[in-house]
Amino acid sequence: MRLGKEERNMFKWEKRQDNPCISLEQINHPWMESHTQLAVPYILSNGNIRIFYNSRTKGKARPAFADLDRDTLQVVQTSKAPLLDFGKPGTFDDSGVMFSSLIDSGDKLYMYYSGWNVPATVRYHNSIGLAISEDGGNTFYKYSEGPILDRSVYNPIMVAGPYVIRRGAADWVMYYLSCSDWIDGGSKLEPVYDLHYALSKDGISWEVSNGMPCISGKNEAIAQPCVIKEGGRYYMWYSYRKTLDYRINRDNSYRIGYAESEDGINWERMDEMAGIAVSETGWDSEMIEYPYVLKVKDKYMMFYNGNGFGRSGIGIAVSEKLV
Repeated sequence: MRLGKEERNMFKWEKRQDNPCISLEQINHPWMESHTQLAVPYILSNGNIRIFYNSRTKGKARPAFADLDRDTLQVVQTSKAPLLDFGKPGTFDDSGVMFSSLIDSGDKLYMYYSGWNVPATVRYHNSIGLAISEDGGNTFYKYSEGPILDRSVYNPIMVAGPYVIRRGAADWVMYYLSCSDWIDGGSKLEPVYDLHYALSKDGISWEVSNGMPCISGKNEAIAQPCVIKEGGRYYMWYSYRKTLDYRINRDNSYRIGYAESEDGINWERMDEMAGIAVSETGWDSEMIEYPYVLKVKDKYMMFYNGNGFGRSGIGIAVSEKLV
């Protein structure tokens, strides 16, 4: 039976007053010049929350982590070096490694990431790689020098921003952005992308869908999905913005969108029900983006970025599911 919006489970997010919870000012490692971008949370055995994120040096991203105390949500430990380095020249991640989605495969942690490459015709090219941890997320190694998902017949320009779930032992779903065009933005070309999905039996070899997006828009860039399943229904949060004039025009900048699905494949976009918006002032008053939702006991925590695509830090919002 199809539910009306007023009957569906909804989320209303309350931002913590001490946001951002992680910023470079707190960490201050010499190999980080800017950004704590795209938080990927993971609950450690002691109950603390490890936040993987991506910092930049000379414009190139590499991943790190900061551990938050389970009670105070204050930073208590940080990684001392990048968790992965750039690939060798000519490989898909020779100009950047950006962690995006973590899943526990049993005896290993699989971390899916975007690899950055700099071609001659456009500003960058992205592909999707896999990193593996065998020590609970303290260290990672690359599954391969090549990507596990790249441009193809149905993804002609680039793919990035993966988020992976498991619906069963041999039923994995990856949601990712697929770029369909680069358009003239005046001073530079700007990418247009929607969200697509791929299926796998092992989390490594992927079969892409038929080229139809699962979340699409008009004159938008839609990226960085996060999906949870609760009560037999799937919930997705993601980032969306206009394709042009989004860096300095607040109204065109990133916002957090929302969609629901009965099967995890066919989605209904309902951005008005996202339950979170930009603040009137402060670190997330211009944009909010890259949501990652984690269930902690009986509540949900959303980790997200604010102004500057992650320059201003990582914040937390908390919600109970509303019925």
